[in-house]
Amino acid sequence: GSEMCIRDRLGVDMETHVLYSLAMRFNKKALSVNTVSDHVIYGGHMSSKEREQGLGDMIESVLESL
Repeated sequence: GSEMCIRDRLGVDMETHVLYSLAMRFNKKALSVNTVSDHVIYGGHMSSKEREQGLGDMIESVLESL
């Protein structure tokens, strides 16, 4: 956990890395919108109900911004 603070990591998401790598390789645009569900240092996490509601809110926000 504390190693992540030392390296200034804000989050962990492998799918976004792959998405951006492929977009760069094929000269395309990409966007990743993420919800933080767990705190890897302090151990906090969202319940499945909170994640479900948060995902719905996030999708609405993204669609409204288009």
